[in-house]
Amino acid sequence: MENNRHTPIPWYIEGESGNPHEAYIIVGDKQGSTIAWTSNSFDDSSNEEYISEEDTANAQFIIRACNSHDELLEALENLIGSGRLPECEVDESAEQRFYEVWQQAEQAIAKAKGE
Repeated sequence: MENNRHTPIPWYIEGESGNPHEAYIIVGDKQGSTIAWTSNSFDDSSNEEYISEEDTANAQFIIRACNSHDELLEALENLIGSGRLPECEVDESAEQRFYEVWQQAEQAIAKAKGE
């Protein structure tokens, strides 16, 4: 994956698109550059598109995920960068669970970086 920079965050939902095939406009930076449009749902019975609750939730999820990405990645990298699991008295099953979560964090970092 190339290391190109994306439009600076935070991104916002500017509002409904007004286009019958698009639900919301997602914008970023101070000039309000359009990043993306989300799609509408389609009602087979009326043969029409509409903005559903799921369409709204999808747009909100994109905004939350993108705007929190850098902070979440930094937090995981700081945790993993410490190089060790927290020291405490735990039984063997708890220690195994710590190891599994540690690996999950490493995998999430790689995925977030496109590796």
